[in-house]
Amino acid sequence: MKTRILLLLTYLATMLQPVAATEFDNLFRLKNVTPTRTHILKKAPATNEPMIPAILELEENADVDSLASLGIVIFYTRANMALASLPVSLADEGLLDGVRRICASRSLTGQLDRSRAVTGIDDIHRGLASGIGPYSGRGIVAGICDVGIDPNHIAFRDPVTGQNRINHIVSYHESEGRRDVITPDKYETWATDSATVFHATHVAGIFAGSYFENGLQGIAPEAELVVTVSELSDVGILAGAEDVISYARETGRPAVINMSLGSYLGPHDGTTLFNRYLSLLGEEAVICLAAGNEGSRNNSVVYTVPESGREAVVTLCGNDWVHFNLNGYVDVWSDTDEPIELTLGVVSSASRSLIDRVARIEIIEGELCGITTDEDDCGMSPYIKYVPELSQYFQGAILAVGEVNPYNNRYNVTLLVSTHSDAESPQGPWALFHPALIVGGDKGRQINVFSDSQRILFYSIPGEVTPGSTMSISDLATGYNVIAVGMSTTRSEVTTLDGVTTVYPNYVDNTVNQSSSYGTLGDGRVLPHVVAPGATIISAMSTPYLQRYPEALAGMVDRTVKDGREWYWVNESGTSMATPFTAGTIALWLEAVPSLDVDDVIDVLLNTNDINPIDPSNPRHGRGWLQPVEGLKYLLANYSAGVTDVDVPTSPIIIGGNRVDILAPDALPASVNLYDSTGRRVDSELITSTATTTIGDNLPAGIYIVTVTPAGGYRAMSAKLAVSPK
Repeated sequence: MKTRILLLLTYLATMLQPVAATEFDNLFRLKNVTPTRTHILKKAPATNEPMIPAILELEENADVDSLASLGIVIFYTRANMALASLPVSLADEGLLDGVRRICASRSLTGQLDRSRAVTGIDDIHRGLASGIGPYSGRGIVAGICDVGIDPNHIAFRDPVTGQNRINHIVSYHESEGRRDVITPDKYETWATDSATVFHATHVAGIFAGSYFENGLQGIAPEAELVVTVSELSDVGILAGAEDVISYARETGRPAVINMSLGSYLGPHDGTTLFNRYLSLLGEEAVICLAAGNEGSRNNSVVYTVPESGREAVVTLCGNDWVHFNLNGYVDVWSDTDEPIELTLGVVSSASRSLIDRVARIEIIEGELCGITTDEDDCGMSPYIKYVPELSQYFQGAILAVGEVNPYNNRYNVTLLVSTHSDAESPQGPWALFHPALIVGGDKGRQINVFSDSQRILFYSIPGEVTPGSTMSISDLATGYNVIAVGMSTTRSEVTTLDGVTTVYPNYVDNTVNQSSSYGTLGDGRVLPHVVAPGATIISAMSTPYLQRYPEALAGMVDRTVKDGREWYWVNESGTSMATPFTAGTIALWLEAVPSLDVDDVIDVLLNTNDINPIDPSNPRHGRGWLQPVEGLKYLLANYSAGVTDVDVPTSPIIIGGNRVDILAPDALPASVNLYDSTGRRVDSELITSTATTTIGDNLPAGIYIVTVTPAGGYRAMSAKLAVSPK
């Protein structure tokens, strides 16, 4: 009983699609179910039945092989957790031996040219940033966990060799318990994981795009790309990060992983199984997560029960402006383990006031509870009440599960709201009635209420608790050993290929974007860690997407024709775009100092972020704005820098004695830079003719690095020079 209800709890809290009663019944019957890392991929017998992705918390002596024999596909294990897909048929099998708890996977949601110049990235690429660089991400693994990749886009070609820079793609099909590895020789026939989205293509272009002829290259254009795609479940995302880390370990390279994803349900304290697993991954790679795009929406309520004991009225609405149909999730958390009191109320949009208290929602821990206008729903559980008087306002149901969460000892109720109303307001073509949660508890108790932000939001009425975005930060970004990224605006207008200019009136250049999520957690942590350009960012567009939706061509911002093929670029906004900008910057920092870990990166951010934005009182600024150049300066002054040798067969660099001769590179002009062992530039030259250039005379004894960067590109070549004592 405990296991199946806990699985249902998590499933209810994280699914973003409408859930049929039969699906609830199946999940309700599911029994319940987290070693230093192993990649085991235990495969189940072939089956066509649906699978449910879930994070399993295992007992100390759990037999993973026996779980696999039951038909459970286990992709990875780490500590006492396993990333798995479970057959639905296990619903009738009773408790699983060795499994303490199952957390069904959430369905997550996805969240250049001018921004590179504004932040100094262009100068870092060219070695012009106050004598620092050039850095381009060479020798760093750029990992992406996302959906909608077009690996054949020219943005991912090496500009010199023409080879694809995406080393491989891992594709997860969690609902089928399948993991596929796609190698570059299969990209043309494979084409994409999904032609209905282009998110991963756009994100990868910002992170590490290398097509520079139109000035739209990414932040780390020479990093090694590893892309993982999935159904965007917790399991698919975490398993994808494991794949990136495996590749980085096998090749001996540092890794930065980008997760432009979010989920707003959860405790927002970093204690979920997802957060715990991700924290372990963050010990092996620097992981950047989107803060979220709900900074201007009413998706959270923070309420402290006053001495009077007055309850909070939290009014629910949809995100379609008319609100006749609601189908989404609400998560209620207490700061203690004492139960939360919940009553269903009704608010009139005409009077903007509470007009009825319909019924108390009785929570029986470990049971499916709720209120419905359909007697058939009561067959799912004896604790679902048929309340016919509710039908004067709505048809539908509010289902709930509650428990004391074992990971933080906080009482939690998660509700599925699925209602329909035909009553129209006399003031306009929108719903007259809104369901409301009347929330109460002991005096002094703090209660947090979160909406899923995609289907359910909160509606403000006079005299009641005011909803807002105070805790709008994505729950995924609240764990430890990760970097949470908010967004600023560097462009408020864009012109498409047909000459139409769109101006975004709510975007103000060089300000924090009002949609950027934020929050101060219960332990005092202020998020996001950093704010980076994310509004109206131009990056690569998926060709398979455009083939499926040709009408989208009208919105393209740039186009390239090469070798008889067309490629496009488009503008998008969100912390989804700011996150790869930050991840790319960290890749540049790692190139300078490969030993950096997540604590080092946070140290750099907190010591170099711009903390004097235009409006310092705005909490969306988090811990300040990203300053890539200042970060590099701080690194080189406070950390041991290192440069990796690069094997370039046609290198024009010739080492002889205590000097370096530079033959004319293929492209002129070319910049030559000489660095000491700390990464500081000590000499430089600009090659403008075919004559041999010499650099390095009269240097003190030591180890030096010389780099040559031909014109128009980022293919810097380097070699080490050892200067002997004179």
